[in-house]
Amino acid sequence: GVFLVVWIISLLIGVFGIICLWKIFTKAGKPGWAAIVPIYNIIVLLEITDMPMWYIALMFIPIANIVALFLIYIELAHRFLKSTAFGVGLVLLSPIFMALLAFDKNAVYQGKVNTQNSYNQQYSNYNNGQSYSSYNQAQSSFCPNCGTKLDQNQKFCTTCGKQIF
Repeated sequence: GVFLVVWIISLLIGVFGIICLWKIFTKAGKPGWAAIVPIYNIIVLLEITDMPMWYIALMFIPIANIVALFLIYIELAHRFLKSTAFGVGLVLLSPIFMALLAFDKNAVYQGKVNTQNSYNQQYSNYNNGQSYSSYNQAQSSFCPNCGTKLDQNQKFCTTCGKQIF
């Protein structure tokens, strides 16, 4: 009797996890059905996080699979503008944090943010004869993390979520 109850609860948690992963894949523009296909769901997760495919091999190596899972889920959290702590929560309390990521309307997939291009653009403005004070004004109107143009009264970047001082 107890075994049957534990088995049913485990099955429900597993189905709920698949539903959450399906929703996350859909938010990221990937096919939701990929959540139910073993190994392929890892490939899609690596595509979403833009991590190398050789991480699949790490999933079969003890200890390395835990490290890889942390790295993948932390990057997944970042792609949805969540913190590193949220990524750790995805690993340690997966059903709860997956549900938060899947059903949160504010969790929008951002893809890869290229910070180098925004830095190069700001630096080139400074080198093209702008004074230091106008460079500082230009720099303060862009997110220092991702380069998104900001309004003067914004406290957080709408693209990457970084706090603006």
